[in-house]
Amino acid sequence: MKTWLGVLLLCAAISVWADDDVKKGPVSYSRGFLTGEEFLKLGENDQTSYVMGLTDGFLAAPLFGADKKYVGWVNDCVKGKTNTQIAAIFRIYLEQNPGRWEKATQSLMFEALRKACVP
Repeated sequence: MKTWLGVLLLCAAISVWADDDVKKGPVSYSRGFLTGEEFLKLGENDQTSYVMGLTDGFLAAPLFGADKKYVGWVNDCVKGKTNTQIAAIFRIYLEQNPGRWEKATQSLMFEALRKACVP
């Protein structure tokens, strides 16, 4: 009995330790307010303001439990860039990927920043 309990505890400890280093899989989230196509219909000032909100949301993700090791690159990516530059990164990504316009802006912005900033 003690042996099985020891094995069970060891397995539990290994799974917790291993899970800490495993990259998280797909996540689900609510669609949000706009698709890429709807975003492109906004005026430039509204686009810039919307991108500021998206960026602030990404940067605040650790407040909601996101591990900084998975979202820290966003801070590195936007550091030193103006809101206008970040909006341009997003606009250019959308213009180059019209087949993705039906997707939610959150996922598209994530993709745009990854493409622009992560080798």
